[in-house]
Amino acid sequence: MDTHPPVFDLPTGAQFSRRPVGTQPDDAWCQNPNNNKPPRLSFQAHSAPLDLVFYDNSKCSPRDNNVGIPRKWDGDAFTSFHGSWNRQPPTGKIYPALT
Repeated sequence: MDTHPPVFDLPTGAQFSRRPVGTQPDDAWCQNPNNNKPPRLSFQAHSAPLDLVFYDNSKCSPRDNNVGIPRKWDGDAFTSFHGSWNRQPPTGKIYPALT
């Protein structure tokens, strides 16, 4: 007996994993923090992280400390994304801090 759903018939948001019939987790199970650990960072589909840079405040001149990145972010990681070429509105070109 085939217990897998048709490949092109899964609705948006449906969970699918290879589990015995009748043990498939539902939304409530998946959203329970005791059953999973949420990602530290999630990003939109068709976006690609390009790099990972750690901010080092000691490399900034005194003039730089008055503008731009706050000193409290010293040691924090930043990444940049490139998005999809055909999306409206365009995506990507974001620089989130990973603290």
